[in-house]
Amino acid sequence: MGEIDESTFEKLRDCAVNLKPISREELEKIFHRAFEKIKKYYDDPWKIEIISDYFKNKHNGEIDRGEGYYHDAPIMIRKLSKVHKARILDKKLNTFLVEYPEGNRRVFNDFVPEAKIGDHVFIHFGYAVEMASEK
Repeated sequence: MGEIDESTFEKLRDCAVNLKPISREELEKIFHRAFEKIKKYYDDPWKIEIISDYFKNKHNGEIDRGEGYYHDAPIMIRKLSKVHKARILDKKLNTFLVEYPEGNRRVFNDFVPEAKIGDHVFIHFGYAVEMASEK
């Protein structure tokens, strides 16, 4: 899993899925690279609109340019790290089959279980992370 060990990943997943709080300090420690990048563009990295704008409009460009960690990251990590808008084609158990610019793939639906076939979602690292408009 890269820099995040399995127990940290499970803790983060549990907090996200069950809406449990986690401190800003802990999040900044775990996701230090993301916060460093967000702070390059914005004064307040904790506004949800800013985090959303960064990941939807700046993050993929940094990966494409091979900035920072992504300079030496394996291609598969670069692909998984990107945020894409996707359309749900199928729903089975706790996964969606989605269609996105690079093709089709399965992602977990833990964060948007209410989504339905035909809906649009943003995907990141094997998860549907947020509902998206059709536009």
